[in-house]
Amino acid sequence: MGLLLDIPGNKGRGNWKAATFIDERTFETAYDAMVQIFLGKARGTTGLFSVMGSEFVCAERQPVLYVIKGKPRRVMIG
Repeated sequence: MGLLLDIPGNKGRGNWKAATFIDERTFETAYDAMVQIFLGKARGTTGLFSVMGSEFVCAERQPVLYVIKGKPRRVMIG
């Protein structure tokens, strides 16, 4: 999965916009759980997403590829 954040100015002041891209192979229950986490509805420190975020733009299923080639790593989404 990938998380895209737009954080204007000082990140501690909130007003974040977020979008998450979850691998298209993810089981429905896992997908639903990840969306709840990024909406800030899960317990624990991920609840900060609901405090810091002003807008949850989307949660989309996309192909997600993580490539390791020696030391370099690359994540490709969509």
